[in-house]
Amino acid sequence: MKLLVRKPDVGYLEAGLWVPKSAINTEGTKNALTFQFFEREKVILLQLYRETEHHLILPREFWGPQDYAFPVIDCRPQRYERVVINSRVKLDHRLEGGKLIPTGKTVQQEAMNALLKSRGGILQLSCGSGKTVVALDFAARRQFPTLIIVDTTELMRQWREEIEAHLEVPDGVGLIQGDVFDWKKPIVLATYHTLANLAHLLPEEVRRWFGTIIWDEAHHISAPTFSRSADLFYGLRLGLTATPEREDGYHVVYNFHIGPIIYKNLSQELTPKIFFIWTGMGLDISDPRVQAAARDRNGELHIGKIAGFLGSWPQRIDFALDQIRQAVANDRKVLFLSKSVDALVNLLAAWNNRQQPLVSDIPFPTEADVGEVAHPAPLDPRTMKNVMKQLHVTIAKIATASTTAHNHIALQGETLKKQQLELLLEGHRVYKKCEALWNKQRADYLKVLLKQPSTAGLMIYKVKPEARAKMLRDKQVTFAIMKYGKEGLNERALDTIIVNEPLSSRNALQQLMGRVLRKKDGKQEPVVVFLEDDIGPFIGMCKKLKSHLADWPAEQNGPLSYQNIGHINTKKASICPTSMVFKNTP
Repeated sequence: MKLLVRKPDVGYLEAGLWVPKSAINTEGTKNALTFQFFEREKVILLQLYRETEHHLILPREFWGPQDYAFPVIDCRPQRYERVVINSRVKLDHRLEGGKLIPTGKTVQQEAMNALLKSRGGILQLSCGSGKTVVALDFAARRQFPTLIIVDTTELMRQWREEIEAHLEVPDGVGLIQGDVFDWKKPIVLATYHTLANLAHLLPEEVRRWFGTIIWDEAHHISAPTFSRSADLFYGLRLGLTATPEREDGYHVVYNFHIGPIIYKNLSQELTPKIFFIWTGMGLDISDPRVQAAARDRNGELHIGKIAGFLGSWPQRIDFALDQIRQAVANDRKVLFLSKSVDALVNLLAAWNNRQQPLVSDIPFPTEADVGEVAHPAPLDPRTMKNVMKQLHVTIAKIATASTTAHNHIALQGETLKKQQLELLLEGHRVYKKCEALWNKQRADYLKVLLKQPSTAGLMIYKVKPEARAKMLRDKQVTFAIMKYGKEGLNERALDTIIVNEPLSSRNALQQLMGRVLRKKDGKQEPVVVFLEDDIGPFIGMCKKLKSHLADWPAEQNGPLSYQNIGHINTKKASICPTSMVFKNTP
């Protein structure tokens, strides 16, 4: 590696693009690369540039080579270590009965041809079309050290399985995750989170090692934290996604870093039957208990809290279980999705034995349960910070107060204030102690539940990835948190999804439906069911979903039809009985 004196009027191409300020509208460029994100009532500024005296350092693909209006010196490594990655991939084939047979399609080969001609960018294929297989074969053809970046441990497990199935890597697969930093391997798996945390610490040797960098679910790069992984490395950049256009418009962030779409094919062999089943159940907002369960601290209905409430409501649990039983009676493999962990745990418990207590039945401990006297009262972080600040000031005033009669009353006031502040902290301490006991009771409940014999599995964070994968593969029903259902869930036998609470995102809808649009050898039609409650926000989200389906593009088999089941006052109400939803109709 040579030292390079950077000239003010020359551009330099490396992990980023060094652009001479004299050649551009500096302030306009900065504005174009500044984005606002809103997270938890805070505004986060994401600036995709850095600045030196004579240059702006921009995302590498902000301009293509054809747009350079100034001389550019390529400072990237001119060669990468040659590694051994042997591929067993046969593009446009699928495994049936232990044999690879042609699919009759040319999508994967067309994608590969486009990749081999590109300098990097986005590969957009529909769910189940083989983005992973194409990417692995591409890495093998390049024979350079390859870094694969994923969002979740579930995706990491799936990529490892795909590598074992399709490649031979004699020197092994490395890992960058948490405290593990095994990077000098032909193929390395890493998480967005870990790379984001290491962004300012990553040694130059590591940054220059990888000749191919692959981002799975590349639309996540646009998030402020995850974007830190985008310009760490010098090699060819490839992003994989079925949904490259973000609804907030910020897909331009990862386009600037990785490049444009190289190849796009969103056609699907299968089209799901889609149903919206009316539950007829709503919220009795006049009930204080319902209000406490369903509203946030600002008094607004909270989608996540409503999901938890529905998952603890016996009649609503029975309604959901009835849909699952009908699907199972029709020999379907079911994925049941919810935004609430408690709802999923309750459903699994009720599926196993309707008479056993639910996790939501575990009461929050009292002060007596943890051997305390003070009533548990939590403080939110902002209040805690304020209390600590006041206590610090009060203690200082007491310590410096005069003992003269003139200040005696003031001293008494500060002492009383100190006691009141300490009572607040004591209440919070007792609350945290109660919370720890409650969490232990819930964890013990989950351990017992998972040991019960069952035809159903559970995919939540507290279940280990290996156990989740086995459940998904072996069980006829899987209760899963929404995130796992929308992205990176690869089980070809799935043919039915039941969604416990609606969503409104078109991208999420596309990802969700993709879970059941993988080739099934013609046994069962894919079915997607949304349970629709008599709750204003949920009705609104279902309307949005129906609008997305009506506007679905023709290249993806759109527009997509759907049926309303049980919507008595709806013009599009179907006379189809619920029992027919899961019937296979070839």
